[in-house]
Amino acid sequence: MTTATTSAYTDLADHLGDVETFRTVQRTMSWDQETKMPAAGADLRARQLESLASLVHERFTDPRVGELIAACEAAPDVAGDPVKAANIRELRHDYDKATKLPTELVAELEKTSSLGMRAWKEARAKNEFSIFLPW
Repeated sequence: MTTATTSAYTDLADHLGDVETFRTVQRTMSWDQETKMPAAGADLRARQLESLASLVHERFTDPRVGELIAACEAAPDVAGDPVKAANIRELRHDYDKATKLPTELVAELEKTSSLGMRAWKEARAKNEFSIFLPW
């Protein structure tokens, strides 16, 4: 394995490890929202999740990620390793898909989903679907 290839694959893994750390924070906050969070915290949680969604999307769609993926795709030793090749193939698919979405849209979807969760809980508790209908 060449030093450049090792470096590209390692740099990509390190960067994406940081991205995944933020994603786990998002998932934990979403789980808390669905299970234990008081209703009064819904607006703040929506803003928190919106900010995290922006951060995750920007870090994952950073052009440097695309460059690292391309360097790994061009490396014979990565292509020769079935696990690494599969990782890069899936990352390319996810990266290409993510770069088609503007960060503002990703953030807005996360915020709307979070606020919709609050409305859904209230609608279920009151057995009144009209509360959730706008979401």
